[in-house]
Amino acid sequence: MPFLKSTLREIGDVTILYFSGPIALGESSALFGKAIRELTSTDRTRIVLNLGEVSSVDSAGIGELVRAYILVRSRGSEMKV
Repeated sequence: MPFLKSTLREIGDVTILYFSGPIALGESSALFGKAIRELTSTDRTRIVLNLGEVSSVDSAGIGELVRAYILVRSRGSEMKV
């Protein structure tokens, strides 16, 4: 199975995270969660997740998306998908 890849781009006060590949149980969902946690540890408060190149998302991936949203909102930030 291909691995999840991520790329970060900043435009003004908006941070865009581009993901490609599957977000599934195991290494890819862990990488997704880690990318969000690292981003929220900075002062970036407006986050956009571009999942246009994500090939599949399983239940673990959905769980990571929900955890990411809760984490971002708990820090007073915004996240759009």
